[in-house]
Amino acid sequence: MNDQIFRRTTISDMMSTYGEANGGGSCSNDFGNSLVNRWRETKDEYCSRSKSTSKTLIECFLVHQTRHHGNGDNLCLMHNVSVNMGLFGDDSIVRPVVEHYVKSKHFDQPYIRFPNGFIKADCELDEKRWQPPYFPGWNFDWTVNAVKIESPQEMSQQCDEWVEHPVLIVQRDTFANFFHDSEDLINSFLALAILKWNVGDTQLYFTDLYPEGPFW
Repeated sequence: MNDQIFRRTTISDMMSTYGEANGGGSCSNDFGNSLVNRWRETKDEYCSRSKSTSKTLIECFLVHQTRHHGNGDNLCLMHNVSVNMGLFGDDSIVRPVVEHYVKSKHFDQPYIRFPNGFIKADCELDEKRWQPPYFPGWNFDWTVNAVKIESPQEMSQQCDEWVEHPVLIVQRDTFANFFHDSEDLINSFLALAILKWNVGDTQLYFTDLYPEGPFW
């Protein structure tokens, strides 16, 4: 396919032509199209539109893979939320994180600790699911810790820019370990496939403070 067709074709459509994974056992269920389809089917509302005027909706996809440690892997999709990306331009917040990371000799990860209200939403939280165990890994930082429920009026008054196209948030595990670098890209690829997004419409945000690294 040419570049134009590539950019408008969804990742899931590209994957579908390859069939299922081989290998026996749980392989066909934990890799390839079967994993993507199974993951997509786990979609549930974690923060629902509470009234006719509500625009925010938070849907999450929590899947458990065979022999994969932890509480599963969760992908969350947020519609019509306000995100304070200005934190990344605030030197008083960014500099201490980077300095600590350097002093740790790269052992600690350079992640900003997002305050409550970093993401603002107008929806009704599912109190049963809006708990740390349902957000394994860094999803906790972007959901339970960061999301604050506000009215649509309060949200709109604080927005400097509206983004209509899809945005994929990636918080890298590292920048210099080839295995983990590749892992971040595979997870991004899976997210695009699960959401049926294409690369032409999607913008990517790296929300860590690592150096650029080889895959930048």
